[in-house]
Amino acid sequence: MAARGLANLPCNVVLIAGEGRSLESLNLGTLAPNIRVQTWTPLSDVLPVADVLVAGGDSETVMAALDQKVPMVLVPIILDQPEISWRVAVSGAGLRIPGRRCSPVRLAAAVSRVLKERQFRDNAARARDECRQYSGGDLAASLLEKLVSI
Repeated sequence: MAARGLANLPCNVVLIAGEGRSLESLNLGTLAPNIRVQTWTPLSDVLPVADVLVAGGDSETVMAALDQKVPMVLVPIILDQPEISWRVAVSGAGLRIPGRRCSPVRLAAAVSRVLKERQFRDNAARARDECRQYSGGDLAASLLEKLVSI
């Protein structure tokens, strides 16, 4: 879907198939000149140069994108992805397309909008700063330490 929807948009697209997956098994056919497919690439290599991330919306990927102030288009499918993607959309750091409603046209429109409207990147930066300020893990550990010392 992403290969079709993002084909020929005025951006470079890197599709990451997933570690251990055969690119041939994806049956993507002929790709547009702006599309490149890789079996696996660490997000730490891609996100510093990304203008937008398209993903399912798992917590690790979303937090990595926010850490780099990268806005997102999320297509949640499983587990906690619907909740996480809803929170990203409410924060203004990206858009959410429910998996059952996603199509190449909707995906292209969402990516185009996120690329065009600066507030998505600004909101991703704000969300990153808030995450760092409140530092959930550190705060939780500190509160637990206070409980134990009582």
